[in-house]
Amino acid sequence: MTQLLASRVVSWTAYVMLCAMGAALLLAPSLVAAGEDPVVRFLNVPAGTDGTMTYSVTPGVDLPLPFTAPQESPFEFYLSPFLGEHGDVLSVQPSIAGLPGTRAKDQRLSFVMDHPVMTLQLKVPTLPTTGKYTGSLVVLQEGKVRQTNRLVLNRALAQRPAKVIVDSKSNTVYNEIGAADPATFKLQARNPTGERPADGVFLRLLDVTAPAGANFDPQHHLKLTWNGQDADDLWRSPSPTGAGRSIGPNQQAEIGGTLQGLTPGEYTVKLGVGAADAPVDSEQQISLKLFVKHRVWLPLAVLLAAILISYFATKGLEAQRKRVSQLTKGDEIRPGGCGRSRRPCRSSPRARY
Repeated sequence: MTQLLASRVVSWTAYVMLCAMGAALLLAPSLVAAGEDPVVRFLNVPAGTDGTMTYSVTPGVDLPLPFTAPQESPFEFYLSPFLGEHGDVLSVQPSIAGLPGTRAKDQRLSFVMDHPVMTLQLKVPTLPTTGKYTGSLVVLQEGKVRQTNRLVLNRALAQRPAKVIVDSKSNTVYNEIGAADPATFKLQARNPTGERPADGVFLRLLDVTAPAGANFDPQHHLKLTWNGQDADDLWRSPSPTGAGRSIGPNQQAEIGGTLQGLTPGEYTVKLGVGAADAPVDSEQQISLKLFVKHRVWLPLAVLLAAILISYFATKGLEAQRKRVSQLTKGDEIRPGGCGRSRRPCRSSPRARY
């Protein structure tokens, strides 16, 4: 009985310390909000002025947080407990998509950034009450805190009747570096429902396959447009109450993109499309095949230079051979000598009469 009470006291003590650590992190200033350059940059971050990332979660659906960071670098993520507005504490389990061997221990994840884009999955339990649940994600390297992001979770809307569909699921784009007209692509997104508009349409980066040694940053390498107008914020999820980019019932809109700053190679980019008042549909994925190469004149110029070098080298060798042959013949017909050795030549029997 004494051992049981002692174990419970130890467990409650550890739990209180964990909650205290989480509360301290919540009160700590965010490094991202302070204006410092983040080591780990999360994509599809909702718009916010203080660096807080707010997400609406659906019961039974993991929350994906794709991010980019320097490749081949070791990282450690610590996810604090989430504190509700009514004082209740919520525990969220983190994991890294595609790394089944990486499991959280004491809310800590250790991994190596071996892909251009990786995804942090948050397994959020059913929120017991309405309201906001606030926690912190701490990024550590070599035991030092490099970055802190404040996370806010709330319940998703119960009814989200709108829907966004993109008909063209696979698109191929060819881009020549230095071309006068950069390569572009266009997608037609439509709202097939007739009940309400799809407000706050946005794109999500799901996966990227890039050439060895090349990085892909969607905000830097893809310049997006919405109905012909620049829309660099298409990667951000607008708030559920904001109108933003809207597609009316049974209407459609054009999402365009221009490639810029990519190194030569083949890229495969998978995108998802959603809206603030529409459910995330896993079937609505867009695949972009990007083929980036140098212009045709560059290999032609290299080939022409090789042909010219080969031609002049061949002509030079032929001229050298002719010169050597002429010198040899001159030495042979010179009086008093036979060839370059200057030895007397024996008369041929055929030349005697």
